[in-house]
Amino acid sequence: MARYLIRCPKGTRPNGPVGRLLRRLVRGGLVTVSEGELVLTDTGRRETRGCAGLSGWRADAPRKPSDRQRVAERYGKARCFLRPEVLGYPVCDKRGKVRCDGLRAAFSRAKQLVSRGVAPTVSREVARKALRRACREKCAWTVRAARC
Repeated sequence: MARYLIRCPKGTRPNGPVGRLLRRLVRGGLVTVSEGELVLTDTGRRETRGCAGLSGWRADAPRKPSDRQRVAERYGKARCFLRPEVLGYPVCDKRGKVRCDGLRAAFSRAKQLVSRGVAPTVSREVARKALRRACREKCAWTVRAARC
């Protein structure tokens, strides 16, 4: 881990642009302050955005139509999709393994659409299917919430 020593210029105002930048760096864990000196440490950490709960599934989900068609041909439509007629709500990753993360993503997305009133009957059916399959797969998110 690389360390860099930065000396603050005299007269740096705490509410000025430099002070605001330094506060942001300290909050982000990239800088430590000791006796008027700043030590900038390269942690190798990169700022990520997006939904942290589904980040693993996001990387493995078949998102493009070509990926979805390939998964459907190789591993079966009914097994890997909760709406197989339109290749919607994938629950298998690109390697054909049914993932609890995919089931959770399908369940939460379907519940969102039900609450918004967008195709409520189809979405309600998808949410039920996702919950049943998750219980069958013994996914942790169903056991914790006592949904089974």
